[in-house]
Amino acid sequence: MAGMARDWADWHRQYDEPDSSVARRLSTVRLRICAALDRAPAGRIQLVSVCAGEAREVIPVLRDHERGPDVTARLLELDPRIAAVAAEAADDLPGVQVVEDDAALTDNYEGAVPADVVVLSGVFGNLTERSIERTISCLPQLCARNATVIWTRHRRSPEAIPCVQRWFSRHGFEELISSVPDGTGLCVGVHTFRGDPKPLRPGILMFTFADGRTADHWPATP
Repeated sequence: MAGMARDWADWHRQYDEPDSSVARRLSTVRLRICAALDRAPAGRIQLVSVCAGEAREVIPVLRDHERGPDVTARLLELDPRIAAVAAEAADDLPGVQVVEDDAALTDNYEGAVPADVVVLSGVFGNLTERSIERTISCLPQLCARNATVIWTRHRRSPEAIPCVQRWFSRHGFEELISSVPDGTGLCVGVHTFRGDPKPLRPGILMFTFADGRTADHWPATP
């Protein structure tokens, strides 16, 4: 989650405050990951986490869920301090690979896609609308057929969520659920990929982080 001036390592301390919005979001994201594992067919499950941070969404689920041993995961995090925390947390999970590299580059998903579960928690809130749409347009390169994508987005821009939902639909995804956990103002969405997976194209930059001084300007939604 590096790439902005904010100190992301310090930002993660909000997860330790039970009543914080991100802690409540975290609980919902974990439930959605559990549900995705429940839906997965028998056999190996491939998971990728984009800008995984300290992997608080993924690691506890894989450790406790009955399908955890079936999961092979690649967690991408650019900030070395945060990636080190994630790697330490995943030390006892041989199927989990923490990669300290840029999650925006398609090259870094080689060998880990097509994935059955893609986690985009805490990502869209740091992107411009153009980067969000571009990221969603690239997801068919990361997703297996019927893959589950779990994403989050704050609701400070009223038009944001309908736009995100429309972009998912445009690129072959069906919405399963979108919810706003109590006291968060943060949407947690789940889509499943109904389209045809596309080959991974190397050298594609899926997104860039927004300048924190730049306001969102969302296009009108029909």
